[in-house]
Amino acid sequence: MLIIDSRLLDMTDPVATENFNRTLNAIAGAIDSIVLNADATGKITGGTVTMADDSTIDITVETAAE
Repeated sequence: MLIIDSRLLDMTDPVATENFNRTLNAIAGAIDSIVLNADATGKITGGTVTMADDSTIDITVETAAE
């Protein structure tokens, strides 16, 4: 399971955005596509990564406990 930092829900945290981009660049050749799902307010709720070999990985978004 791929876990994405909950700060990416609105992509306003520059450190989280930089780490996300760094991770994508490291595995970019293996990824064919990333599809993110959003709710009516625009917050990312999950998605799917399709790899170059056509396998898929579900993206799960969890709200961090405060």
